[in-house]
Amino acid sequence: MNYEEAMSYLKSIEALGSSYGLETMQELMRRLGNIHENMRFVHIAGTNGKGSVVAYTANVLTQCGYTTGTFTSPALVSFRERIQVNGEYISKEDTALHLSRLKNIAEKMQKDGFQHPTYFEISLALAFLYYAQKKCQIVILETGLGGRLDATNIVKPLVSAIVSISLDHTQLLGDTLSAIAAEKGGIIKENVPLICAPQAAEAAAVLKNICAERHSAFTMVKREDILLHEASKYGQIFSYKSHAHHFPKLKIALLGVHQLDNAAVALEILLYLRTLGFVITVNDIYQGLAQTHWSGRFELIGEKPDFIIDGAHNPDAARRLRDALLAYYPQTRKIFILSILADKNYEEILKLCAPLADVILTTTTDNPRALSTAELTACAKKYNPHVIPCADLAQAVDQAQKLAHENDLIAAFGSLTHLGEVRRLLTHLPKED
Repeated sequence: MNYEEAMSYLKSIEALGSSYGLETMQELMRRLGNIHENMRFVHIAGTNGKGSVVAYTANVLTQCGYTTGTFTSPALVSFRERIQVNGEYISKEDTALHLSRLKNIAEKMQKDGFQHPTYFEISLALAFLYYAQKKCQIVILETGLGGRLDATNIVKPLVSAIVSISLDHTQLLGDTLSAIAAEKGGIIKENVPLICAPQAAEAAAVLKNICAERHSAFTMVKREDILLHEASKYGQIFSYKSHAHHFPKLKIALLGVHQLDNAAVALEILLYLRTLGFVITVNDIYQGLAQTHWSGRFELIGEKPDFIIDGAHNPDAARRLRDALLAYYPQTRKIFILSILADKNYEEILKLCAPLADVILTTTTDNPRALSTAELTACAKKYNPHVIPCADLAQAVDQAQKLAHENDLIAAFGSLTHLGEVRRLLTHLPKED
């Protein structure tokens, strides 16, 4: 297969839907010689903040000179951004090469009576093949959904991490924080330490109990150990006091108070890796954190007017977005571009954020799970009368730019799936698979 054919193959298996369980992934990897068993992983689960912790941790390790792989989802611009080594996307040639092999294996699995691997499972197997090819010294691996039955949970990591837990995917993971924490906590392995972000008491109790049962050390970042010094739309400066080290005046480019929690989780991961023999200097940590960028997380992609894209797609993320907007743009006239998936708690997202806007432009994305523009418009009008429906994202971006003055703010959010397209429309870049 060439790259275009490989992408067509992936699109064809996307229609198979998702599968929640480990059996198919285990069989697929068995047929690949269980190559993942020879790799070293950091495994990260949670509701909001996984990608940021991946980015912080991987960037520092790359700064240290380690060949570092990352696996994240969803992709904002190109499928290839899911799978990176030292910050570089997997090449189109390697994508096609490894997918050709995986297609043959998947078809043989089906003939042998196994379920055809899903889009996510094939993507993950592709990542493992690429990490083996590039001889990665460590891989920072993000779960797709949940933890216990997520396809990534076939690995035994050096250390596990769980970021902020909140209500999301409740139809699969449960409708209480305790139930969701139990699913996320499924990544905790026997005698493998867990590091987690600050959690609600009920979620923390569940994680702590799982760690006790599995003889795994439990470390939770404490907010009182984080001190914010400065914050602007260009970055934040903060200090963090771990039990093992004090880091004064760290700088990060990612915005929002929640990013301090994420950076602290990454710091704890890195400090633990040092105890295993990884050579990570304080200077590497400072430089690696300062140079970390992560697309679609309160990201400033344009100025005059400021244009922010944010992946807020559940109530907890919407609350963080609202807090960031109030902190960085308290008096600024705001224009929102919104599209939301129908299976998300869009009512709560709108209740939290819609009142902040002077104008809301609603639309829908090319996603079978997307909430219709009409439904989104009707719901948004409950919380803000100034709602304008748009035919598509292109019209919404164009309308926002026409309505905005130089000192205004445009913010696009509600779904990660549309952020890459919004960026492309703003920068006039061509589409990429």
